[in-house]
Amino acid sequence: MGNGYRYEFYLPLKYNDGRLIEKRKFKHIKRVIEERFNGVSVHYIKILGEWRDPVTGKMIEDNNLKYEVTVYKEEKKFFLDLKEELKSAFDQKDVYIIKTKVESI
Repeated sequence: MGNGYRYEFYLPLKYNDGRLIEKRKFKHIKRVIEERFNGVSVHYIKILGEWRDPVTGKMIEDNNLKYEVTVYKEEKKFFLDLKEELKSAFDQKDVYIIKTKVESI
């Protein structure tokens, strides 16, 4: 296997106005990543995230799903483009994506 990169991101279960996000959107993102990288891990346990809105100063709580995929070459452009798609589809100000160097053993 060798060395590579793990990309992780979190998607909220609800829009900022409290409506549930449609399941088809989560399935679509899963399919996009699977088709590109031949696999993806989705953590279906709700992950609580908290952040302060920089405009209002209000603390926001989100329940999120975590997606992660490990790849063996740099894929920054793909994930930057995906980030913009996610921000639009999920009506978010930002989507937190983490890239970590990994070494499989």
